[in-house]
Amino acid sequence: MSSSAEVVDWRPGRAEATIWNVVALVLIALGLPLFAMPSVLRHGPAGASFRIGLIEILVVAALTALLLVVHEGIHGLVMLTFRARPTFGAVLVGGAMPALYATSVGHRFSRSQYLIGLNAQEPSSRICETGFASIASRSERRYNTYLCDV
Repeated sequence: MSSSAEVVDWRPGRAEATIWNVVALVLIALGLPLFAMPSVLRHGPAGASFRIGLIEILVVAALTALLLVVHEGIHGLVMLTFRARPTFGAVLVGGAMPALYATSVGHRFSRSQYLIGLNAQEPSSRICETGFASIASRSERRYNTYLCDV
């Protein structure tokens, strides 16, 4: 083994993208009832009404896109902190699953810098999730409709 570190460029293929999509669908199917549980417990099963329309789907898609951009932006800010020059891009993983990324070509991060960069977005992600849950809860009280299906 040589003393210089080798940079490995790994790109998942179609099999990995398929597995990720199947796992995501299972998690969504399990997550929707869990997301609706506070409303059902508060109003009872007979008092709950569920509606998923085009507007709700578009709002979720827009918020997800915004979160992805913010997520990668936070990685970029951490890279700047470590004097790297971040670049951003989009790719189709396995030719099917879109993904955004932040990278810094040619910059070597120490192990601790790399771990900080990986985990820097966690607090902001939790804050955003809490905010979305709060928005959903307020909209539920105001309109007596839910953004998810059980």
